[in-house]
Amino acid sequence: MFSCLCTMNHSCTPNCLVAYDTTTAEKMGGPAEACVFATKDIAPGEELTISYIDASLPLRERRELLAHYGFECRCSKCQFEDPKHQ
Repeated sequence: MFSCLCTMNHSCTPNCLVAYDTTTAEKMGGPAEACVFATKDIAPGEELTISYIDASLPLRERRELLAHYGFECRCSKCQFEDPKHQ
């Protein structure tokens, strides 16, 4: 799952959520398991997205955090909240 998970793109309105299960790691000394859950209906062919940060933060704070990932988010939420696009 990790190789798939690390290729998922960010959105401030993601359609998936990642949860980590550390039970296996604690009991057997292996890696934690990552589980991806859909947070809404996803149409066939629609991209699966996750949020790299706390998407409930204000736009300015989200952009500051995402700058560490090397990009400026242009998802529908960011565009809606950006005064330049209003």
